[in-house]
Parts: sequence; structure tokens; C-alpha cells
Amino acid sequence: MSTANYPRAERVRHAIQQIVAGELERMADPGLGLATITDVTVSPDLRHARVFYTVYGSEVTEASTKDALKRATGHLRTVVAQQVRMRYVPQIEFVPDPVPKQAAKIEGLLAGLRRKDSDDATLADEDADDDE
Repeated sequence: MSTANYPRAERVRHAIQQIVAGELERMADPGLGLATITDVTVSPDLRHARVFYTVYGSEVTEASTKDALKRATGHLRTVVAQQVRMRYVPQIEFVPDPVPKQAAKIEGLLAGLRRKDSDDATLADEDADDDE
């Protein structure tokens, strides 16, 4: 859902990101881990908002944070409604951001390729020394 052609949607997207991130810092839910709001997308009609987040910690922390965000969705939607003047407040959906895990996977693949290149270069040097 790109908001590039919808300036109001872009403003609402930015406002939701700021409001939700700020409110998460103030929340005292023990299940809420160290969550970071990485992005927000809104539908062109402003009825739906998808809030992407990452969590620093273990899979258990990720799961408890997911549950805490689910519990807090109504509260966060109310806070957004209080701070953004809109006819309809978007339904908020929290989605784990896949980018960090994908980036780590790609980095691991690249590291493996670098090791393989290094090993191949070492073997080539050894073969060159044997030819002499």
C-alpha cells in the first residue's frame, strides 16, 4: 500500500508511526519487550493501518510482545483518535517486520560466499606454488 500519491495518507501514516512509538515507550505492560516501530502503511481510504515492528530479544520475547501489542491495539487506536482529527480512525494491525530477519539471512549467505571465495583463493595460491 504505497501512500506516495496520497499526501493525506502519508501525513496520517507518519502521525500514526509517531503516536504509536511514543505510546509504546510509556506503556507499562510487562509482556511488551523492546519493540521498535519500523514502518506504517495506510490504505488510500485511511480505514486500515498496518504497523510494522521489530523486537530485540528471544523468540519468547517476540511472542509476548506480539500478545501485548494485540492487547494494546484498542488503547493505541483510542490514542491515535485523540491526537489525529479524522472522520474514521484506522483499524490498526501489528505485523512483525520481516526485513531484519531477511537481512540477517542474506548477510549469512554473503558471509558464506566470502569464506568460499577466500578458500578458493587460498587453494589457487597453493596450486600456483606447486607449479613453480
